Amino acid sequence: MLKNATQTAIILLGAISGMTSCSNSNDTQPNIVFIISEDICPDLSCYGRTDLSTPNLDSLASEGVRYTNAFSTSPVCSPSRSAIMTGLYQTSFGAHNHRSDIGNLPDSIVPFTKLLRDAGYYTCNVVNPEYGDEKTDFNFSGENFFDGDDWKHRKPGQSFYAQISIYTTHRDKHWEGIENMVEKPVDPYKIQLPSYYADHLVNRLDWARYLNSIQFMDVQVGKILERIEKEGLKENTVVIFIGDHGRCMIRGKQWLYDSGIKIPLIVRWPKQINPGTINENLVSTIDITASILQIAGVEIPEVMEGKAFIKLQEAIRDEIFAARDRCDGVVDRIRAVRTKEYKLIHNFLPEKPYAQFGHYKEFFYPSIHLHRVLNAEGKLTDVQKSFLAKTKPEFELYNIISDPEETINLASDEEYSEILSELNQKLDSWIEQTGDKGKVLESDEFIEELLIKRNEKYAPLWKKRGINPHDPPEVQLDWWKDNLAYNDYFQNTDLKLENAVSENFKTIDGQKLYAYFYFPENYSSTNKLPAIVFFHGGGWRSGKSTQFTEQSKYLASRGIIAIQADYRTMLRDGVSPFECVQDAKSAIRWVRKNAARFRIDPNKIAAGGGSAGGHLAAACGMLTGLDDPTEDLKISSIPDALVLFNPVLNNGPEGYRYDLFGENYKKISPFHNVRPGEPPVILMLGSEDPHLSPEQAEEFQSSMKAAGNDCELRIYEGQKHGFFNERKGGYKMYATTVYEMDKFLGKYGFLEGEPTISLEP
Repeated sequence: MLKNATQTAIILLGAISGMTSCSNSNDTQPNIVFIISEDICPDLSCYGRTDLSTPNLDSLASEGVRYTNAFSTSPVCSPSRSAIMTGLYQTSFGAHNHRSDIGNLPDSIVPFTKLLRDAGYYTCNVVNPEYGDEKTDFNFSGENFFDGDDWKHRKPGQSFYAQISIYTTHRDKHWEGIENMVEKPVDPYKIQLPSYYADHLVNRLDWARYLNSIQFMDVQVGKILERIEKEGLKENTVVIFIGDHGRCMIRGKQWLYDSGIKIPLIVRWPKQINPGTINENLVSTIDITASILQIAGVEIPEVMEGKAFIKLQEAIRDEIFAARDRCDGVVDRIRAVRTKEYKLIHNFLPEKPYAQFGHYKEFFYPSIHLHRVLNAEGKLTDVQKSFLAKTKPEFELYNIISDPEETINLASDEEYSEILSELNQKLDSWIEQTGDKGKVLESDEFIEELLIKRNEKYAPLWKKRGINPHDPPEVQLDWWKDNLAYNDYFQNTDLKLENAVSENFKTIDGQKLYAYFYFPENYSSTNKLPAIVFFHGGGWRSGKSTQFTEQSKYLASRGIIAIQADYRTMLRDGVSPFECVQDAKSAIRWVRKNAARFRIDPNKIAAGGGSAGGHLAAACGMLTGLDDPTEDLKISSIPDALVLFNPVLNNGPEGYRYDLFGENYKKISPFHNVRPGEPPVILMLGSEDPHLSPEQAEEFQSSMKAAGNDCELRIYEGQKHGFFNERKGGYKMYATTVYEMDKFLGKYGFLEGEPTISLEP
């Protein structure tokens, strides 16, 4: 989250550069609302991203000015916010090391909120469960930076400055499941990945979480703007939106590439800024403080190093400067100067790698572990593996115009020697003029004590994961695949299954749905074979119909026609789970309708699935309604047996995705629709499954038996969600569940003889 300092500074910056006038036309001082979203680049729709939606921020930009070249002074929060609160570069007064404490500020440096208070403003750091999370992450001590925690506490008619920090976009545990909190989750397959990221599903899923956090944050911003309007404050309130530094990704947060320091900056000031203004001037967060003070009519102290920028299209800077020093326990010293065309990065400790060990990155960045694994396998491009190099070049020079991702280092190119020399002189001059205190590193004894504290903080967190920070990257990556539901997310288009025959069983809204067949060897000489239709998992959001390929091949070898069926998904097709059920029923009905053509016994059609696919199989057997009205409903869509792998059965208040269904959960929850005459069921579940507890599974079994239905339950101790897949649970669990499926289907006449699968690899 954003601390007091950051928020204050940003408000003014945006408002000023798009002004239609230098004067304030209002009789009273304007209110200032400073919204700081943590850890984001300009990854908003109004900045041109097409893989997410940010309607509230887009609207704010349309009513004010959007800055396209705004940068933070540091790629990590506490130095950046310390600079904003004081109007000084963090390196100028010793606040450059992340989460350090230089004690009280000298008398010559005054937090700008105090200057606003002296001018009659009520200053507040807003705490609100819907959007505001208090955070004052300064690298100095002090008291009373704010008067309160909400502008509602001010005196009648008093102008106010409100800082609002939004933590949602900060990488942390709350990102898990963030896709379930937004109206339309980001499609991992449509994300625009930078070239320095391997195009791998793990990276796409991680980026999807980041972008979904931005979508959720946009909703929070909408609530703030709505409140301002409802309270009649809009016309005399300056709203500033900013990111405190760049995105929390490799080459982003903690590094001086644009992905670490380039930020969104949007300012709305009614009657002062022309709506829809786009400002391309270079702006630094160090300038925001002075600009806010100027908006409020407060004299800017001479000690401040920022520049107020007021007139529309007035050039403020020819270059911006940024600095990175110690982050947590990771020691480094990097400085950068950037113009509109070029950036020079000076690595003062080139012997240290980019990806030095640090608990925060090792714990929260799946891409680091993925790239290490891919690098060992020789699967990274030169650009992608450069981040893992053991050392850094002393200088990095980039042409921002032709190389916006900063991947082609021109520092050793003679053609650019003059540019390098010129920028290096600018950087050296800035370091000297501002008295850069990063020249003196912290003592080895201090760093050693700090590392001990960091280890103590993270030790229980690593233990909870069941791994340790120095486990091989393959182990770390396996954990992340499980955390990201990797095996449930697959592209579900243009599938080409080896040895499978595909049939288009349904076309709806232009989307073709396919059934993929695996036939037994004796298929051509046999009539009326049993069949089973599998549905893939993926939370109804996504997934791939090939999830049950190995099970299908095995059952085909045992004399069953095995089919894997498509259905529309939430991410790809924008449907709800109700339509997913409809498609699953269509698949069963279509197979039964075409039974003679495929030599299928219409009275021996089973259905199976895992996770949400298990829900769909169960829904076909247990739910009434939810049928496609265009089909012949006289043909039954009820399977003759159900094979369920860790299925989503309970969608009620204590079950999975009740937030999605609300009062309609009984229409779609198999758990709440047990009736006499249900098809026989085998339910295989891991004891650690997060979506269906063993107790709920046992209650379901009891309900089935009480209704006179057959229901076999197998609970596997210590197993998690998706354990039946060889990739997730290993061969033993895959073979065990296939063996149990075989025995169950044999019991009901789908198979003959003993299972042929080996329980040993």
